[in-house]
Amino acid sequence: MTGNQDFFQQAMNQGHSAAWDQNWERAAVLYQQALDEFPNHPKALTSLGLALLELKRYEEALRCYFQAARVVPDDPLPLEKVSQICERVGRLNDAIEASLRAADFFLKRNDAERAIECWIRVLRFNAEHLQAHSRLAVVYERLGRKSEAVAEYLAIASLMQHAGDLGKALQAVQHTLQIMPESSEARQALGTLRSNQMLPKPARVRGGTGPVLMAQVRQMDDTQPVGRPAAAGQPSSVQDPITEARQLALIQLAGSLFEAGEERIEIPEPPRRDLDSIITGASTPEPEQSSRSQMLFHLGQAIDTQTRNQEAQAAAHLERSIQFGLTHPAAFYVLGHRLVQTGAAEDQVEKGVGYLQQITRSPDYMLAARLLLGQALLKLNLWFPAKLFFDT
Repeated sequence: MTGNQDFFQQAMNQGHSAAWDQNWERAAVLYQQALDEFPNHPKALTSLGLALLELKRYEEALRCYFQAARVVPDDPLPLEKVSQICERVGRLNDAIEASLRAADFFLKRNDAERAIECWIRVLRFNAEHLQAHSRLAVVYERLGRKSEAVAEYLAIASLMQHAGDLGKALQAVQHTLQIMPESSEARQALGTLRSNQMLPKPARVRGGTGPVLMAQVRQMDDTQPVGRPAAAGQPSSVQDPITEARQLALIQLAGSLFEAGEERIEIPEPPRRDLDSIITGASTPEPEQSSRSQMLFHLGQAIDTQTRNQEAQAAAHLERSIQFGLTHPAAFYVLGHRLVQTGAAEDQVEKGVGYLQQITRSPDYMLAARLLLGQALLKLNLWFPAKLFFDT
């Protein structure tokens, strides 16, 4: 059925105007109206995808970009967006596949720089991805970027050696010496191989911590839509609202690492102290300019240890991140949840109550926080106040 071209164009123009004003809710409505007229229009699909992305409705945005990629299969831009969103929600295998496909299309358009960006994105998630290293090595060599080509061929040599193919590893190193005979790294690698010692594996490209942590969180429970609780009126796949809120909290905390942009998360850990001093906050004040970096570091450590079921360490790191400025309601919920449900000592339960009381008005955590507060009051033998929490 042919849509109304005039209505379509009017909706698109109004959508662009709303997007210009950063009124993404209205822009999404208008772009959807345009799509209702022409469901496979590439510009309408990508415009709606952008609006949904700005609204953090990631799964819906993904559907738009996937559809755009099907409609215009040789356009790398929707695939690039698919990769970026999959990175954001921790779907690393999908992000890698989309990046590789986008790189191929960019290369066909003679846009080597954009192709390089896609391959580097792959290496942020998987430092040992042989195809990405191989493509980068060839393109860098053709562009005359010798030192970068050498680094990639040495990475290939390492991967070949660790895979048990010493012959191909030697070939890769010898090729680097043809590119740069003066390369001390290549000569050292050749000596390492000939002495039957192992080359170091490639290090992950900076910027992959957030996506990897998000993927770890998703593996804990991949049933809820990413970044959003179950819609009102729809049954949740996680029936317990306390557990559901905890999973949402971990997803939101992992997502907050993306707001750090290119800031370094894997900073050196401060001098070790005992767990009690970490929990109580007894510490030597760090310089103010490092507070944000320290907050991001401890937040990353908290998520990583939580996904490894090291809950005591996770709580300690999360409290440190709060001390360095983290104010996300999800952090208060995770700590309150742990202290109330596992705290045996009365003072620990009371501390959990303190965290939960800060988020009783948070839309995402209101119900779960009140239920936990009710449990805490029961543990503290405050029966009448607890009954009020459960009855409301």
